[in-house]
Amino acid sequence: MPNLGFDLDCVVVDCLDGLKDAIYKEFGVYTSDSTYKPYAFYAMAFTGNEVLDSEIAKFIVKRVRDEDFYVNLEPTKGSIQGLKYLKSLGHDLFFISSRPFQHTNVSEQWLNDHGIGDSVVFHTHEKAPIVKSLSLDYYVDDVTKHLMSIYNSCYVPPLGLVVFDAPWNRDYNKMLFSKLS
Repeated sequence: MPNLGFDLDCVVVDCLDGLKDAIYKEFGVYTSDSTYKPYAFYAMAFTGNEVLDSEIAKFIVKRVRDEDFYVNLEPTKGSIQGLKYLKSLGHDLFFISSRPFQHTNVSEQWLNDHGIGDSVVFHTHEKAPIVKSLSLDYYVDDVTKHLMSIYNSCYVPPLGLVVFDAPWNRDYNKMLFSKLS
């Protein structure tokens, strides 16, 4: 059976809605999906007010570094059902996240709580070496920078690299990646 790999945040775990809810609760500001860009919180214009936007960016950075933020996040639509189905077919599932390494236990617990136990979780900003070392047959991520890094590492999973649909990746290389939404 093919080995399958997935990013966690914004692919399996709905961290975008979690962030939007947290920002609304803290600042009373509604933010749209199109505001977000991966790893560029200080470049985002949440309100058009530079001071408030900077405070929101600081808040986001603090939240994503806090493992408690991830505990109660919801799964993305259909992800748990799909992953359970793939496991029932006998696939090994691997999760490669850019979360801080210290969040490994929280990530594993979240997957267990949602019925996706016995999965291997890696936390790293350099995903290509992990994808290659696991000889993954398929890998899904919402950040095209990660997919390009894997592609450029001279290892492309036989079943492909897949970009998971998000507002920040609408302009992706359709010759290199398929899209999943």
